[in-house]
Amino acid sequence: MSEPVFNPYLVPGTDLLRNLAGARTQRELAEIKHSLATARALELMDDLPVPDGTVAQLRSIHRFLFQDVYDWSGRSDHTQNRPRLSRQE
Repeated sequence: MSEPVFNPYLVPGTDLLRNLAGARTQRELAEIKHSLATARALELMDDLPVPDGTVAQLRSIHRFLFQDVYDWSGRSDHTQNRPRLSRQE
């Protein structure tokens, strides 16, 4: 039996994304993420950046939208341990 692979994006021993909100279930995280990211999106709509088509700008927008949910939002990690998106998110 092999050792489990450490995924820096997950709460250890779970499949839940590590989060700043303290969510302990997928449902709780989805609800919190929706609420917080929607509030940030409304802020962003008030002062939309001029699109420049760069990955850096995309990361910046991701960071802005999800800064209250994930400490890793907007980072440019090139690892195999990226979060898996599920229909629950």
